[in-house]
This record gives sequence, C-alpha cells and structure tokens, in this order.
Amino acid sequence: MKKNNPRPHKDSQRFLLFVFIISLMFSPLLFAQSDDIKLAPNHPTSYTVVKGDTLWDISGKFLQNPWQWPEIWQINPQIKNPHLIYPGDILDLIYIEGKPVIKRRNGPRPTFKLSPKKRIEELDRSIPTIALEKLSPFLSGNIVVGRNTLSNAPYVVGTSEGHLIAATGMEVYVNGIPKDIKTNRFGFYRNGDVYRDPQNTSHVIGYEAIFLGDGFLTKQGNPSTLSINTAKAEILNGHRVLPLDDKNFNRNFSPKAANIKRSARIISSLTSGIQSGVTNVGAFDVVIINLGTKNGIEIGDVFDVYRHGRTIVDPVQNKKRVKLPDEISGNILVFRTFKQVSYAIVMDATQLIKINDVIRSPHFRQ
Repeated sequence: MKKNNPRPHKDSQRFLLFVFIISLMFSPLLFAQSDDIKLAPNHPTSYTVVKGDTLWDISGKFLQNPWQWPEIWQINPQIKNPHLIYPGDILDLIYIEGKPVIKRRNGPRPTFKLSPKKRIEELDRSIPTIALEKLSPFLSGNIVVGRNTLSNAPYVVGTSEGHLIAATGMEVYVNGIPKDIKTNRFGFYRNGDVYRDPQNTSHVIGYEAIFLGDGFLTKQGNPSTLSINTAKAEILNGHRVLPLDDKNFNRNFSPKAANIKRSARIISSLTSGIQSGVTNVGAFDVVIINLGTKNGIEIGDVFDVYRHGRTIVDPVQNKKRVKLPDEISGNILVFRTFKQVSYAIVMDATQLIKINDVIRSPHFRQ
C-alpha cells in the first residue's frame, strides 16, 4: 500500500508561516495608519456654507485634524461634482455604524446666471481648500528645476529699443523658442540657489530659478518677440525664458495625511515666491521641504512639524545628558510639487517653526 506524501502538508505549513511573517512586517504600518477620527470640541451638528469659506476652515469646525476630511466626507453620487462644496450647501454630521460622517443635505444646487460673453464654470463657484490669495504669489514665482534646465532654455538676446534693461511694457527678442510651442505665456528667470538635501548634503535636489517677470509671445521666429507683461526685477540679455503653466493648479484638492513613511526636513522659506532666508516661520508662511513627486508627494499632503527636543543635564545624575522628546509645533499643507522638493503652507503653528525642523506624516506620529 502506497504511503501518502507528507510534503503538501509541510508546504502548507510553510506558506502559513510565510503569511504570518509578512503580516507581522506590515502590521505596524497598518496600525500606524488607522487614525481615529477626533471631532472638534463644541463641533456643530450642521453647518451652512457661506461665501469666503474654505474647506480647511469648515473641516476645522467639525474635526480636530482638518486633513481627515476625506475620511468622513460622504459624497452624493447624484451630484455632478460630488466632492465639491458650494455656498448655500448645508452639511450635516451624522453617524453610520457608530462612525461620524459629514453629508450634504439633499436639495437643489444654487444656480448662477451666465453672461453670454463669459461662461462661468461650476468649478469656479465651489469653495477652495484654502484661501487662494495666500497661494497665488507662489504659483507664478520662483520654481525649482533640474541641473541643465535653465542652461538649455531659450534666452533674451536684446530689446526692441536697444535698452540694457527690459521693463514692463517693453518688447524683447528671445532665441530658442520652439515653433511647435503650445503656449504664448512665458516667464523670465535667472539662476538662484542650489538646494541640497539636509540629510545628505552631497546630494543636490534642485536648482532655484528666480522669477523676474512674465510676458506674451507676439511674434514667432528666431529670434521671437515677447511683450513683457510684468517685470518684478531687471530682465537682462542672457536671462532665460520658460513656458508658464499655472492654469493647471487644482484649487479643489482635498487635504489628506501624507502617505509617506520617511521623515523629511524644512529646508527654506519663501516670501511672495522668492526665497526669504528667514529662519523662523509661523501660520500661513510658505516653506520648502526636501520631498517631491519622485518621493510620492501629492498636492494636498499634510505633514506634522516637529520641534527638535533640547538636550539637558539630568538634575539628579549630573554627568548624564538627556535628550527631551521632539514635539509637534504645527502642520503644513503641500500645494506645489517639483521633482525632489515641494512648497507647503503652514496651516497651524503652536510655536515658531524653524528651518531644518523635521516633518512626518500624521499617520506616523511618535
């Protein structure tokens, strides 16, 4: 009589052991990301959206952590753009299976009279995530480019009137604009600082292109003619020209805790789109972080900022030094991304935030 082969049983045991080990490896990540929804003290049970509201402000009325909004927002699939909120909408806090949910009360959308000369899109009427006037200076200001981006870009060769410095309203001649270019809007730039990763200073993560002004292509050729719309600084021969594409900014992005496990740093601060060199920042200031699209960063990502804990002398054991824990000093919201760096606005700050402070996703609070 042939004996049964015991190998399949052993193989199944090995498979179960493998599954168990894998689950142990990933369980800390899963548990770390299972954030509890914390309602704000004295939160309303309903709220009527008014003109001037932002998604962040409304989220803060209901939640201690506004970036958790996507986790409790109950979309209404019968609405054309179910993720958007408009003035006049009534939002109700309800519970489904014991979990808090924000739902738009059923009812007709507000209607708007459209001018025959100008078509107003529904998207322009929805409330933005944060006040757009706080972001606009940074959507057309300095940018971060690759190593050879500026050196290979079109450049100014002269002005129509022979001036050494071009200013608002003047025309300039530019060499190198491709004939098949898809835009007629351009920015003028010069070289700025080199950004290095503070966690690896030998690694360059971007090159600052300082924004000098913008203009419109009026005549294609070699050289092409551009009319300067706005000059924020001197525009000289040799300065570089790049297409402007700030229309693709999505004003209706949703805040969310960044899905990035690694910690990072604040590497600089910005004022009106220009690197400021300020070392301390507060609420609604803009900072640069050493993470970008290459690291999986997306617009709307939220990070906690950690103030580095001081090292002190133990009051009992005098020769022993003790490092105090890092403490959360605020949070930042990413609104513009580049390959290896991003711009973020400080949304909350319980104390001054410093350049080189550590940032981490709220998913992975220590």
